[in-house]
Amino acid sequence: MTGLLCSPEEASCLIPNLIAELETPCPCEGLEGLVLCGLGYKGQRVTIRVRPGVLEVDGVPADELEALRERRCPVCRTGTVNSPSSARQKTW
Repeated sequence: MTGLLCSPEEASCLIPNLIAELETPCPCEGLEGLVLCGLGYKGQRVTIRVRPGVLEVDGVPADELEALRERRCPVCRTGTVNSPSSARQKTW
């Protein structure tokens, strides 16, 4: 498991880039706190534990996590969101 120090805002940006499809975590596995489980974009199983100031990620190599972090948020880079409800998106 790899730990990433990050703010809640940075975590909000990273998590959707790590998990493509969420699954229900099983409480029988002894996972405590906020845990997100699912499939990564390469089809691998990904588990993320959200702790204060830290994301603990299992299933994504550390170098890929760092590359994601360095790329930054696509919304922040372009200034637009692909959602019709976004105030920053141009009107149709």
